[in-house]
Amino acid sequence: RERAGEKGLLVYRSVIARPHEAMWRQMV
Repeated sequence: RERAGEKGLLVYRSVIARPHEAMWRQMV
């Protein structure tokens, strides 16, 4: 479960980072 938690966190961050970065670029 520890491994899955870390993997899920990495995936979550990578998925959130992409749209967030795009939105941030549009705003700036």
